[in-house]
Amino acid sequence: MHGGSNTGRVLLALAVLAVVVLAAMTVLGVSVKIPQGQQTFQILQTSKNSGTPQTSQSPQGVIFVSSTDNPSASLLDTYAVAVDGSRRVVLGGTADSVGNFYTFSQDGKTAAFIGATRNRLQQFSSGVLPEGGVMQVYRGQLSPQGLPTPDNAEQLTASNGSSKEMPAISGDGSLIAYVVASSSAHSVDDSTIHLISAQGDQAISPGIMPQWLFNATFYYIAPDGIRLYDVGASTSTLVLSVPGQANFKISVSPDRGTLAFSNPDADSVFFFAIGSNGRTLTPVKTLSIRGFWTVFSPDSKYVAVQVAQGQGDAGGGPALDIFDADSFSQVSSVSLGSLLNDRLFVTAWVE
Repeated sequence: MHGGSNTGRVLLALAVLAVVVLAAMTVLGVSVKIPQGQQTFQILQTSKNSGTPQTSQSPQGVIFVSSTDNPSASLLDTYAVAVDGSRRVVLGGTADSVGNFYTFSQDGKTAAFIGATRNRLQQFSSGVLPEGGVMQVYRGQLSPQGLPTPDNAEQLTASNGSSKEMPAISGDGSLIAYVVASSSAHSVDDSTIHLISAQGDQAISPGIMPQWLFNATFYYIAPDGIRLYDVGASTSTLVLSVPGQANFKISVSPDRGTLAFSNPDADSVFFFAIGSNGRTLTPVKTLSIRGFWTVFSPDSKYVAVQVAQGQGDAGGGPALDIFDADSFSQVSSVSLGSLLNDRLFVTAWVE
């Protein structure tokens, strides 16, 4: 999916077992249980009303990042980054498969991700499969054993000629939008939005960055700006005209009230209030920082902005600058260490 093949690195990535970082936390019916000192990553199902309500006003949880610190690596790793900055741990897959680009349904029970089995990775490393045929789109259920992997999830795509990236799962988990890219540039010009539904897999429009609003509508970045796609009506509506989308990225808050739109070339992250039907975007705030990926906390009270090297309080490398989503004052900055900014994807925030 990224870069050239390397047998040793591919097989080494397969052997890394998932490890863990934090204490048990609960949000949207999911408890991320991370026992100290154990080599397991567990996500346990719980009742939405179970446990003691959170009283802390500081941001909490784990942000999922797909990246690597190796410029010649063939595959990306998935990292769990503690929002409090305490730890950053790689979840390297299992002996039989690897997965990344994890995103989650609103109830936290279903994940969409990009992954590959060991057999496909071996075919890739031996030259049997082209790079675009390695990683496929999967959907799986979270369990006491942890995140779903290609070993126990449903494979939804099977094409061998193109790279799949940026999956986004609808709130109820029934629909998945993802990106098919013909090159590693991840640009609008060489990428297409696909939709997986009960009717199968269909190409929707040139574009990148699908972000679900409601269960049947999602935003995406198209060649002419930000569009809203209505699955039921099979229509695409231009909601914000924006020229030149080389580095643009968007995200939607879980309460569906705010859209974040980053333009690092203009050193700006723009925030818009979303209208009741999603077809109107009203400017609310502009942060004058060179931000790339953005992701909102599960309660929509905070937003993390990924900044490039040398920016943010962490300094010295890529970081997640975290802001209050009402006042837009910065509350913290979390270092991403030596991860490569040009091969970095921020995919989800869970507590």
